[in-house]
Amino acid sequence: MLYRIYIEDYDRPTIVRLVLRYFHAFTILEGVGYFQERQESSVVIEIDSTGQDYNARARIHSLIKELKSEGNQEEVLLQVMPVSTYLL
Repeated sequence: MLYRIYIEDYDRPTIVRLVLRYFHAFTILEGVGYFQERQESSVVIEIDSTGQDYNARARIHSLIKELKSEGNQEEVLLQVMPVSTYLL
């Protein structure tokens, strides 16, 4: 599964530290988001959980809970997509 977490870029070092608690590999993409008609700096955290990672979803939800708490976020957008991933 590919998990994408969209969140305000409230403190990049904190965001990275929190993600590293749960996952050893991920990608952070910078962007500009809009929430309640306000522009904000945002990031998309991509985590590819392939193979036998049966507890990834639980770790994703724990991560989101911490991201929301640390950043005082009302909401975080999560996308979950089945993917085929290959290291070539």
